[in-house]
Amino acid sequence: MNALRQKLFWIIPVLIILTGFVLLFVTNLQRFTAPPAEGWSRGLEVAKMDGFHDPQVEADKNGTDLYFLRNGSIHHVSYDADFSKKGENVIPVDRERVDSFYVHGDHVYYFDEGSIINGNTGEVIDEAEIFHRGEDGVIYYSQGQNVFQFNLKTEEKKKIFSSSHPFEEIQVSGPYVLVYTSDLNKGILSIFKYQEQEKSYTEFTQTTVNVGMSNRMNEIVFSAGKDKLHLAVSAETQSKQNKDFYFFYSSVDTDKPEIELVELQPKDPVTQTPLQEISQFQLRTDEDGKLEVLFRSAGFTFTDTNDEQAMNAYHMKLGPDQNLKVERRSNTYSLTSRPFFIGGEAIGWKDRIDGSEYQLLMSSSHPNMIEKTNNRSLNEYLIAFGISIGDLSTAAFILYLVLILILIPVLYFGVAALYYRWKGNRDGLERNPKVFYGGMIVYTLGALLLRNHLFPDNAYTMAPGYISFPGNDLVFILGFSLLSFVSILLVKRDWGLIGKYSYFIGLQFLFYVLFLGPYYF
Repeated sequence: MNALRQKLFWIIPVLIILTGFVLLFVTNLQRFTAPPAEGWSRGLEVAKMDGFHDPQVEADKNGTDLYFLRNGSIHHVSYDADFSKKGENVIPVDRERVDSFYVHGDHVYYFDEGSIINGNTGEVIDEAEIFHRGEDGVIYYSQGQNVFQFNLKTEEKKKIFSSSHPFEEIQVSGPYVLVYTSDLNKGILSIFKYQEQEKSYTEFTQTTVNVGMSNRMNEIVFSAGKDKLHLAVSAETQSKQNKDFYFFYSSVDTDKPEIELVELQPKDPVTQTPLQEISQFQLRTDEDGKLEVLFRSAGFTFTDTNDEQAMNAYHMKLGPDQNLKVERRSNTYSLTSRPFFIGGEAIGWKDRIDGSEYQLLMSSSHPNMIEKTNNRSLNEYLIAFGISIGDLSTAAFILYLVLILILIPVLYFGVAALYYRWKGNRDGLERNPKVFYGGMIVYTLGALLLRNHLFPDNAYTMAPGYISFPGNDLVFILGFSLLSFVSILLVKRDWGLIGKYSYFIGLQFLFYVLFLGPYYF
């Protein structure tokens, strides 16, 4: 037993180091691999894809089909309704690259160098400047200011309307088609509606949108609801320094097409501060007619260890009186781009890997998807380990604060040494245990008096719950002192006052650095 108590001199510090590091590592691993929101899965890797193209998504109650370009070929991955992978196949393309494509059943068409081409026969269907992949086997494309429609099933093409202004994009939602162009802070948009009786499109509305003289318009997106159209516009300041990003929204009655933009400021669900760099969004309405917005934005995440900010996918639902409910839908440390809806309970997006190569991922609230993505990879364990090592290097700063706490004990021992010297009993300083106990009490009282140095209001804001709780300053100061005192009682060693007190202070340093230091900032 005596031999063990002698070895405790080294065993206790080692146990403190191991316990502190394990707690730090587990916390970092949980945070780094945390799902984006409660009841939502982590990202499921689908496949690598070429980054300059958007995937084609076909989702219904029977499952999901994803089509995307990789190394010049069209890849198809299918999932059933439970997000179990059904199969994967490659659709060859008879050229090095294509600009876009549309797959519908056995029909394959792609857009390349201004031509729409039948992928099965190689026949050029028509020339086009803008290509838009529609729904139900319909392609929309433009020639000048004319918009055409091509039906993949019947192979019928027809002009559906002419716009009174040039445009740079075509969008389709239900019976409505939107075309728009933008120039710095201004844009012109026209919306056309399909009239069932006339079997033709007529202009529903045309308007000019202005996002402010010093701003630049980035994107216009719309979605058709039951009795309303929803329009969103993203913009940013034209200056390259101190950029601000804006999100404007307008609800348009189908019988009174007046567009009045209102700025919305979605907030980070973690920090409750405004989200930054909002862009690349999609709109849709739910069964109750409420607007849902899927977008990418820079928000808080523990996956980025530099500034705890990363570009991720977010979901926003617009409630009554423009109340916003925002949830994160991806939580990765890569550059997320082009999030898209997959049915009613899933989304997809692209994460940049390197150069033009991206990783296609999806996440969902489906229990099967949540279960599939629970397992952690070896790479994630290694990254969490690296984060923990980095945290310890910055945690050493807290030593400076702890050093302040020993000033009072140093003064106490100085006075005690002078007293015993005056009494002519220098050896009594070493032999009297009350001097050591007094030193510990003085240290603890000093730490309590100066606790605002270790526990200011702006510290430990992102610390785990076992550190940031009411009264944590009293708990940790008293707890660390008590544990250090008990450790000294357990160690059997021939040491004097200075040795005991140095050991006591050394254990304090270990406790503060390992348990509190990583979360101080």
